[in-house]
Amino acid sequence: MWSLGATVIEMATGKPPWPDYSNNLAALFHVATSKDPPPTPETLSSDGADFLSKCLVIEAKDRATCKELLALPFFASEREKADKEKVAKKALKAAASATTAAAMGGGLGGNKS
Repeated sequence: MWSLGATVIEMATGKPPWPDYSNNLAALFHVATSKDPPPTPETLSSDGADFLSKCLVIEAKDRATCKELLALPFFASEREKADKEKVAKKALKAAASATTAAAMGGGLGGNKS
């Protein structure tokens, strides 16, 4: 989870979590010995900052699990959007099937002879 948090920081800022370290070995040593997580980018929403705070807990045993992270509001809007897209795709598919059936003479009321 720590690496996920570090990746979010890099995505939000375009820089590594501790940009002052120009060499990877020095940065790795700092990560291993630090008592504090890297600062949260100011550009993150409050939900994003909450997510990050749960990823960047120093003690691994105290960090959120993947399942816990996915339940956070940070992901809720994306889940809702995906659910709405699924419903819309099903509706379009049903409409296309009905149109095809109607064009072939089946119509919605069945074949009336």
